[in-house]
Amino acid sequence: MTAQLGSGERLAIVCHAPAAMPATRVHGVSPFEGYEVTGCTNEEEEGVGLALVEDRSLVTGQNPASAEVPAGRLLKVLG
Repeated sequence: MTAQLGSGERLAIVCHAPAAMPATRVHGVSPFEGYEVTGCTNEEEEGVGLALVEDRSLVTGQNPASAEVPAGRLLKVLG
């Protein structure tokens, strides 16, 4: 995730995957600091609407059903 984000290329993270973001810290600093993101807790999986957040090259989706939205966005951007 860190290498992809640092490359400036698009990075899509969906559902519970944002939970891995804290593991990318280097010397206590996250490369995702300052980015707006969305994710999904176990409790939210039940009955939530789709949410998508795009911030610079990072695209995050709230739950498994929202994976189609960032995937479509990435395909559009990549041409």
